[in-house]
Amino acid sequence: MPGSLLIGLLVSVGMLVRFWAWAEISIRIWLFHFIILASGDLLGPSLHFTNLYYRFPLTVILEAPELEESGKTFLSAQRMRLTLERIPVAGRAVEISEVRFYRPVLRFRWRDDGGLVGLNTDFIKSLEGAEYSDTISTNPSDFLDIRVIQIVKGSLQFESPGEETIHLDDISLQFDATPRAGYPGLYRLDASVERAPVLSLDLEGSLNIDTGNCMIENFKGMMKVDPTRVESLPKDIQGIVDHYRLIGSLGLRASGMVPLVDLARSDLDIELQLENSSSVVYGYLIPIPKLVADLHLKDRSTVLNHMILHMPRGGHVSMTGNLDFDPPRKFDVQFDIIDLQVEGLLSQMGEGHPRYSGLIGATGEVSSQVEDVMDHLAGHGVINLSRGDILNVPIVSGLQDAVLGKEDWPLGNDEGSMVFTMEHNRVLFDDLELEGDHLAVRGEGELYFDSKVNFRFNAGPLEKLQMNLGGVGDVLGFLTDRIVTYQVHGTWDDPRFSGRILGLGTEHRTPQASP
Repeated sequence: MPGSLLIGLLVSVGMLVRFWAWAEISIRIWLFHFIILASGDLLGPSLHFTNLYYRFPLTVILEAPELEESGKTFLSAQRMRLTLERIPVAGRAVEISEVRFYRPVLRFRWRDDGGLVGLNTDFIKSLEGAEYSDTISTNPSDFLDIRVIQIVKGSLQFESPGEETIHLDDISLQFDATPRAGYPGLYRLDASVERAPVLSLDLEGSLNIDTGNCMIENFKGMMKVDPTRVESLPKDIQGIVDHYRLIGSLGLRASGMVPLVDLARSDLDIELQLENSSSVVYGYLIPIPKLVADLHLKDRSTVLNHMILHMPRGGHVSMTGNLDFDPPRKFDVQFDIIDLQVEGLLSQMGEGHPRYSGLIGATGEVSSQVEDVMDHLAGHGVINLSRGDILNVPIVSGLQDAVLGKEDWPLGNDEGSMVFTMEHNRVLFDDLELEGDHLAVRGEGELYFDSKVNFRFNAGPLEKLQMNLGGVGDVLGFLTDRIVTYQVHGTWDDPRFSGRILGLGTEHRTPQASP
């Protein structure tokens, strides 16, 4: 090879290398400034990363990227890799064939006002496409055109105030993010998570990156909790399952719209079903043979359209209600209880539970505020008892001995009814009537939430006669109510009884917080 040709070849290669090095540095610098400029003008949260690498031919890697708001990080990753479809051209969207997040962590952190850190209405500064340069607007679709999004070993963290953080780890997903023709900001979502045999999640829908709205066409979730097979669940979930002794099957189906920048404004229809489930709450085992619920999330509130809770050994509870998401988070629940078997429910409390039995029916309404339930508690309703064994409760069983002079009367055929009103510190009972085989009780009273009681009863064989005499009984009741009244003080477990002739000395209902 002639020397001149060799020298020319070496010079050409050297110039090409220098040109490519210059081009690589130029592209790297351009991408660095573009990412800083775009994120700064587009996003409300601050973007930080430790370094930016450019790999031949069109790959960009951000090391330790983080998004934070007010000094609190809500999205981070070990690294994020972007593979460009082609060299960016001014005036056209940056075409990205793949975005891959390695070990990303999305933190759901609540602010003092109840909103989520970062994931709120300030996430995107402008949704109208206001230009920050001559060629690019703040609509994400004007400068982003993504084909595939991958998440490798991702994590979700739920950090509620005053509660332990819940982690969902090792989440790997791939989204076909190709935008729909004619809708540059609308991306198709089709993802699933499988943690056989206990967890299955499937999502079909779309995401508009310009508005941040996620349209859920069909979301299905199945979770089977078996204490002997929880190793497939995240460790935090395993701890919850163990602490509350959770078992059973959970099914969830949802559809609607979720605004990622304001989750509380979701518009979702949700169907929930529990089967063969139970959990321990405040030391008591609460069985749930079957629960079916239909909810609607809309306008920062939850509407419970209908819920049916089937109880052990028969009977069910039907409920409707509302819950506001905004402080103080007011709620109200309307309920109907049909043929609830008292013995079956109490037997779940373990050894030493009260030996009451019978069928309970009730209808009523309860309302309050989540942030301070007891101070704003209110409610009212009616309770009915049939085929029961309720006259042996502490505040009534003492009357059997006082009135009849004998304990252990035949029980098991009691009937009764009462009207109740709930206040912040007590439950008021009116028109209380209980009738057994040998004892009848009429009265009113108050049961305080600190277990104190203040009841006024007429009790005895004569009372049973009055109940059975209709109008004549009302006349007798008018007389006997003014002759002997039994006062019950003390506590629910340790009541004190006293008789009052003509009602003298009886302590009647007062507005005080305690009798």
